[in-house]
Amino acid sequence: MALICPVCRHENEPGTVYCAQCNAPLPQDDHTPIVNARDLIDQVKAHQRTTEGLGLYGAPATVTLYVEDDESPLRVSLLHETTLGRKGPPGEPGPDVDLSPYDALDKGVSRIHAIIQNHGNILTLTDLGSTNGTSLNGERLNPQKPRIIKSRDEIRLGRLVMRIEFEE
Repeated sequence: MALICPVCRHENEPGTVYCAQCNAPLPQDDHTPIVNARDLIDQVKAHQRTTEGLGLYGAPATVTLYVEDDESPLRVSLLHETTLGRKGPPGEPGPDVDLSPYDALDKGVSRIHAIIQNHGNILTLTDLGSTNGTSLNGERLNPQKPRIIKSRDEIRLGRLVMRIEFEE
């Protein structure tokens, strides 16, 4: 099974330590785990208790991101996975959602900062080893450890704050 680079999406041979395309460190096993099953069950149960079961099943194909106080929300397609970050130098791979217009550089957003993945029934947010970190509802995420997200959650990339919304 090929190793997909979390930064540039290049397919690398199993056992590769650094991406052949961009030299980013790769996961050390033969696949990138979405989330371990026991952790996923615990997260689902915790979210069901706090949200009365809403926002966990039937993940949407499109979400809306409200970036800080900006009046123009971003509609984002989530058919499988979407990277968040800011544009880099010409010729470098960029994120699916470029947050540069929201002063992302000054607010500490990395070029490829985080990823939102649609697993059919749930959405997850994963920090991709960013310099200034990612928080979900005020709780800092560990790099490469997916967390379930639900509608109206606050996502913070560095110091850039946004709210995600989708139909429940």
